[in-house]
Amino acid sequence: PGVTSFPPEADVTSTVASVPALTTNGQITLTANAAAVQPATILMPVADAQVVSGYPDGNYGAKTYLYVQSAASGSNMNERAWLKFDLSSVPSNSTITKATLSLYNYSSAGAELSTELRGGVSDNWTETGLTWNTQPVFSDPIATQTLTAGTYNVWYTFDVTSFVQSKWTANKLASFVLKAETENSTDTASPSYAFDSKEYGGNAPTLEITTAGANATVAGVGYEYRYSVDGTNWGAWTPGDEAAIAPYSQQIDLGTQYGYYEFYSIATDSQGSSESAPFVAEASTHYVPQAPYNSVAIVQLSKLNQVYNGAALPVVVTTTPPSLATTVTYNSGNNAPVHPGNYTVDVSVTQPGFTGSTSGTLVISKAAQTIQWPNISPVAMGVAPFALAASTSSGLPITSYVSGNASVATVAGGVVTVLGVGTTSITATQIGNGDYLSATPASVDLVVSPPTAQVPAMPIWAIVALLGFIILAGVRVLIRDAANRTC
Repeated sequence: PGVTSFPPEADVTSTVASVPALTTNGQITLTANAAAVQPATILMPVADAQVVSGYPDGNYGAKTYLYVQSAASGSNMNERAWLKFDLSSVPSNSTITKATLSLYNYSSAGAELSTELRGGVSDNWTETGLTWNTQPVFSDPIATQTLTAGTYNVWYTFDVTSFVQSKWTANKLASFVLKAETENSTDTASPSYAFDSKEYGGNAPTLEITTAGANATVAGVGYEYRYSVDGTNWGAWTPGDEAAIAPYSQQIDLGTQYGYYEFYSIATDSQGSSESAPFVAEASTHYVPQAPYNSVAIVQLSKLNQVYNGAALPVVVTTTPPSLATTVTYNSGNNAPVHPGNYTVDVSVTQPGFTGSTSGTLVISKAAQTIQWPNISPVAMGVAPFALAASTSSGLPITSYVSGNASVATVAGGVVTVLGVGTTSITATQIGNGDYLSATPASVDLVVSPPTAQVPAMPIWAIVALLGFIILAGVRVLIRDAANRTC
């Protein structure tokens, strides 16, 4: 109260982004969230006092409280709270965009209370001279607020923008009265609410006035930091460099000066004005050296029994804590095995700060295989020898073929030779190898039928003689038929 000249407040604001709670490399990179804002001025009342209908000539300007009450009887009866603010400390070239009156309620009694905030028509009253009988005439309600029964230690706010704008262009003084909307309550539990006055100090009434900025932009952000060995006794704030480009980063090398650090930022706008330093630090960190420790991790193996599939078959390693770095060897080699056999697996944790190991045996078993036969069509006796075409799922060649009836057919080198009429079962085997088990023998039937009958070929002379005989017989028939007709 009473201050009429203020340094220009910046139309920008900034806040240091959080930094790691614990750092070990000595390098801190600070960044800030900075932006243009609408400047705000917070005013305390130059005068405040309550007036009491039960004591119409009493003055309460020096009290630490402001009561609002509605009662038709009793010693105090109706009570009202008056406040006056001097607007002249708001910069003269400002345009007021918002005004908010805030009152701190520290006591409530009785029922809920509907209140109204009105403006004083006259501002010619003083804190030590105001009484119920001398209070000014007031305007129509500016704002209303219902005070909640049984609730206290809370702030109540009122939007008074229009009223303050009108007073800003007039005498730059704004008086308010907060009163019950309906006074002379006959409720047995008369509502009574108390607010802190400016004399109380803490939680005093305030009028926050927001003004339009001058379209300023952020020109830069500077940083300040301070150091403490124990987090209690702090050294002076040390300024850092100013960063002109978002994200307004600055790196600070802490070296090996272990301890506690606090930081805040100050933004400067394009008009050359800087924001005020904050009341408290905006970020902090505790810088300590790397702790020398070794933690024993739990290491476990799985997939120790697998079947050959032609690809490498590694085991699966899990650790507690999870995802620790490890090395794995198989029979002292680094590559996971492919072929069947027993392999000794050794695992060691290589994550810094951790120890741990385990061993196991990886068993890779031979894979199974099967034999597939194509269809063999029946053949006739006398057919030429032909090759058999059985195959395996592993791709290995058939080891041997055996005919079940050697009088019908024999097999040598995978080729069938037919010897007689009948049916024989031909069995294929595959004995496996280092990667595959023996296949179950598989058989197929071969059916051999008798040879097809053939007529011997006639010699040429016999064909000529036969033709001559046929012709002669035909001539004789013709002569006989002619003689018969003559008779």
